[in-house]
Amino acid sequence: MLPLLLCSLALAQEPELPQTDEALQALITAAGDAEDHDGAHVATVLWATDVEVEPSGLSHIRERQVLKCLDVACAPELARLRFDWDPASNMVEVTRLRVLREDGTIEDLPTDDGIDLPQPQWGIYWGAQMRLVQLPRLHPGDAVEVETRAIEAAEISTF
Repeated sequence: MLPLLLCSLALAQEPELPQTDEALQALITAAGDAEDHDGAHVATVLWATDVEVEPSGLSHIRERQVLKCLDVACAPELARLRFDWDPASNMVEVTRLRVLREDGTIEDLPTDDGIDLPQPQWGIYWGAQMRLVQLPRLHPGDAVEVETRAIEAAEISTF
């Protein structure tokens, strides 16, 4: 029973997130290439979620993701980003969107260029929406950083 307890304590520690662009670029470089990932086209370099819950139960969810293009076949997978949401209870806002090129340059992209569309209707989940955000062409070694904020219906004045 003791090893399980120690493992649980180790998982409870918060990892150190890169705070500078240089630290983020180093993390992206350390992620390797397609050979390091069994031929995968895209690697998730970072995926962090921060959830704050108010005493009322209202939650504020922020996510930060960094996805790296590993080879030329990543184009279809990273041509656009998709964020699913349910208009009856929440919505999603892209708060930061950047392309970190392998040569060290960084392109800030508009965060309001996405379009909201109905999700494909299947099962019983009709009415759900998806936000699609188009990305510029990526080359092997490039990465995309995206930060989102989920907004609950209680925060939205139009509900």
